[in-house]
Amino acid sequence: MREALTILKQVGVRRPGTSSISHYYVQRRWLGQAPSGRQLKGIDTTWEEAKKLFYKPALSYGEFAKRVDAFRIFAFWALVGGLTLDLFINPPQSQYWTKWNMLKMPSRLLDKINVKPEARDLPPLPALGNDHMTDAAREYTRVCNI
Repeated sequence: MREALTILKQVGVRRPGTSSISHYYVQRRWLGQAPSGRQLKGIDTTWEEAKKLFYKPALSYGEFAKRVDAFRIFAFWALVGGLTLDLFINPPQSQYWTKWNMLKMPSRLLDKINVKPEARDLPPLPALGNDHMTDAAREYTRVCNI
């Protein structure tokens, strides 16, 4: 009887009223994501591990994945730093970037702190015709009412 139960347990059939955890092992995916080996906590050890990606062949996928993970940190910050430096050196030519350029930020912030009322001349209002409309409004009315 004991041998029959062992065979049934291996096949996956269980007796009524008994519990089995075999479904846990069937449904769990063993992808190998558990941490193993030396943990990459410091920047210096992470840098050493990232350098190994280029000069020392990996003997397992886990070793390769660890090196790529270490390299990814430095690649991300190199990309962010490079793009930021490019914005400083070669900013876009739009009016927004000309006005709010990062190199002009300190002086703009000081201008905001030292608020001085400025006398600004408003642009002149457009001349109105006999129908009390501007040229643009008159043209719009002419085009839409054809």
